[in-house]
Amino acid sequence: MIGGLLAIQKGQDSVAGVLFGLSIAKPHMAILLIPFVFLWALRARRWVFISWMVCTVVVLIGGSLLLIGDWPLLWLRQMNDYSGWTTNPTPVSIIAGAFPAASRNLEIGLTVVLMLYLFWDWVSAMGKGDRWFQWTAVLTIVITNIIPLRTATTHFVVLLPALIMIFNAWDERWGKSGRIAIVFSLIVILIGLWVLFLISVEGNIENDIMYLPIPILSLFGLWWARWWIVRASSIRV
Repeated sequence: MIGGLLAIQKGQDSVAGVLFGLSIAKPHMAILLIPFVFLWALRARRWVFISWMVCTVVVLIGGSLLLIGDWPLLWLRQMNDYSGWTTNPTPVSIIAGAFPAASRNLEIGLTVVLMLYLFWDWVSAMGKGDRWFQWTAVLTIVITNIIPLRTATTHFVVLLPALIMIFNAWDERWGKSGRIAIVFSLIVILIGLWVLFLISVEGNIENDIMYLPIPILSLFGLWWARWWIVRASSIRV
């Protein structure tokens, strides 16, 4: 996904199409990003990207069906089993869990609100330039990791583009002061996450609190940087 966004930014649509097609190997990570990118590409008439992406998906699915004809049924069975033995929470479920009496309804409500907000941003990004597209794509990745059925802290590596985008906005807006803030933030994140892990770990299982810092900070950071990344760039154009 990260490589695909970079390829789109550089105008390498054939490479981007292949990379996004390959991302279906981890469908729960790209379940929201792929529809957004596909719709944006349709609106932008990026036919090369669309054709390479569709062809890659067709080749992957067709080839796998030839090798293992019943893999869709096996995959669905594994997904059902997965939800039975994994206990990983999600950021939205952890936040809702702070209010036990209404946790389930609150979780559903937060998920619906975030999805509606995300769809509104998708509509806003249609027909816009690369910076607007990249911001919305990264926002989609962040929200995907806040409201999934199951997640893991190892998945948060895909949130690196959010941190890069936020730090780049600091650098553009504040110059040297922004770069100092970036270095300080990286140190705090590195040390802070390890400290949080060590004081909260239960045996060999990480505490649910570890699922909150990076996704939530990334979301608020993107909201803060939105005007600078999206609005300011459109005004300059």
